[in-house]
Amino acid sequence: FEDITIANIFNNRRFMNKITGYILLSFILLIGCKKYENNKFTTKYIKEEAVEYSLSPQLLPIDILNPTGIVAIDTFLVFVQQHENKIIKVYSVNDYKILGNFLRKGNGPNEIVLFTRFNQFFQQNNESLLWIQSYPNFMGLLNINKSIKNNNTFFEKKVDFTKSNDMKNIFEESNAVFELSDSVFLLTKDPIRSQTFKENTNPFYVKLNYCSNIVYDTIYINNLKGINFENNLIYSAYPVIKPNRDKIALFYTYMDAIIIIDLNTKNKTKIGLSNMGLNTKYAIEQKKQIHYEAFATDSLLFGLRKDKNNNSVLYTYDWNGVFKYKLYLNANVLYFSINEKNKTLYGIDEDDHILAYDLKDI
Repeated sequence: FEDITIANIFNNRRFMNKITGYILLSFILLIGCKKYENNKFTTKYIKEEAVEYSLSPQLLPIDILNPTGIVAIDTFLVFVQQHENKIIKVYSVNDYKILGNFLRKGNGPNEIVLFTRFNQFFQQNNESLLWIQSYPNFMGLLNINKSIKNNNTFFEKKVDFTKSNDMKNIFEESNAVFELSDSVFLLTKDPIRSQTFKENTNPFYVKLNYCSNIVYDTIYINNLKGINFENNLIYSAYPVIKPNRDKIALFYTYMDAIIIIDLNTKNKTKIGLSNMGLNTKYAIEQKKQIHYEAFATDSLLFGLRKDKNNNSVLYTYDWNGVFKYKLYLNANVLYFSINEKNKTLYGIDEDDHILAYDLKDI
């Protein structure tokens, strides 16, 4: 060892081959660990019993035709009517009077081409903000307060996905989009539309810096195997994001299961809500819809299901997957939203009735 100097080391080919081999091996192991971490799943099954509540609906004096979505935020009830020329209607939660009607369909600068679903909304500086996904052109942060005040659509900001082919393709391949920070979107990617089905049939998320137009991270949503093209609907799910934006959950449409994903660590928890909940073969054979909608607060997850009488029931969990409550709604509710400010659940039933449920005692 006393004769080994820096010069001798670099002149010793055998020694350098060993060092190179160790470096390559370490690099491969590092990549493998990263890949393993990225696709690490914890599996559990719900075993505990939940506390049950039977809730009585209050019929609200709001007459609205064929609403297909609702958001309850601050003092507003926001509805979407996709058949109307202006698709957004806003009512007061205090007197239930209409406050505004805006967001026109079309190809104009503040118009929407195709609305999908209310995915994300929040309050900021005492104003109510709602992300609108205008597929396939842009994401717009709709300011409810300013839209009502101006009697016209007011976007706080818009992210245009038509400026480049790469951005356009990213947006067109996505089913749902969530904002994680001022410059980052989380986008779901369909393996069929994104042409990754042969590599991995599982849907995944990508993190996109929409200022630099760079995709810098990928998170696979599941690790299901052997799903062919004809059965790809098994991946259908209702995604919800935790309001503080560090976790996301998916309520599967045809599987009695949910997945909770930590967006920072990429750890994923697959939760079977029944003994056969994670059995994909059983789900494919049954073709029975399990979840119809979902909602999230910072403390709880809500999955809309049907009871034995075909009425709606909300299965409620915490973000660790602990089963907390069963809330029987005693009506066939199609869409719902929860206003944490007044502790009220608002729903739309099959006859377009607007219902309210008091949650103060839960």
